[in-house]
Amino acid sequence: MTQTATSALPLDERLERGELVVFERCPFALPAGEDLRFLLARELDGVSKSITLFPASGLMGGHRPESRAEVARLKGLLAEFNREATAWLARALPRYHAAMRLGPLRFRNVEERGRNYDPRLTGALLHVDANSDQAALGDSFLRVFVNINPEQVREWVTSEQLPALLDRWGDRVREPGEGAPAMPTRLRLRLGRALGIGLPAETSYDRLMMRLHFFGKTDPYLQEQAPKTRWVFQPGSAWLVFSDIVSHAVVSGRYAIDQTYLTPAESFRDIERSARAAIERFWAGKTATLPI
Repeated sequence: MTQTATSALPLDERLERGELVVFERCPFALPAGEDLRFLLARELDGVSKSITLFPASGLMGGHRPESRAEVARLKGLLAEFNREATAWLARALPRYHAAMRLGPLRFRNVEERGRNYDPRLTGALLHVDANSDQAALGDSFLRVFVNINPEQVREWVTSEQLPALLDRWGDRVREPGEGAPAMPTRLRLRLGRALGIGLPAETSYDRLMMRLHFFGKTDPYLQEQAPKTRWVFQPGSAWLVFSDIVSHAVVSGRYAIDQTYLTPAESFRDIERSARAAIERFWAGKTATLPI
């Protein structure tokens, strides 16, 4: 995967091919001046990995307790980032924007290198993303990242894509009898999706994606042998990737914000390149219907 190999193609096609697309200068407005200094001074609550805002509901967590005014200012700045990013995405990727759901926004304000986390929780090991905050319902995770650190680069590694990993892992990640949930559960999940209500990741699809997320972190091939591409993101740069399709890990960096957009397979230029299509192929002949 390189930035230049498919740079003449439309942005959505580049993303669907598994490219990580970099903008050396973020294409939308970012916090600056006193607002940026305020953000960089925020601290975690001592438990969470990041400060998280759920734009659809306005709920926020992970921050150290502060005054009511400071919390309101923090929430307002993160919400403004979401509005700017989403407005830009509507112009750059209108088909995705028309169908997507808002996922969480995360402000990653701690140095990544050397963080001491349970291996199942760390982002420093190569993995494909899954979402425990709400059911994906077969949607892919389009994520917009920005390095808001004014001085320090952020480093990543990417490796193989989900279809190739599924081919390699095979029965090691299958669960016998895994299939579609009961009809009442399916109706409730679809109603929640239509209303924009976040629901637990309780479908067979989401359980499988979570299993793949954790399995990859313990797979010697992915961690040690698979081909890798290293990335250095400069201050003020932005990058986009389907993070449930492209395996990735963070190496170093502090002060980044990312927004997740849950993007239905039907909005893809080529639906066969979606994560859902990869899972459908993986389960072909194993379940009667796609487990959503």
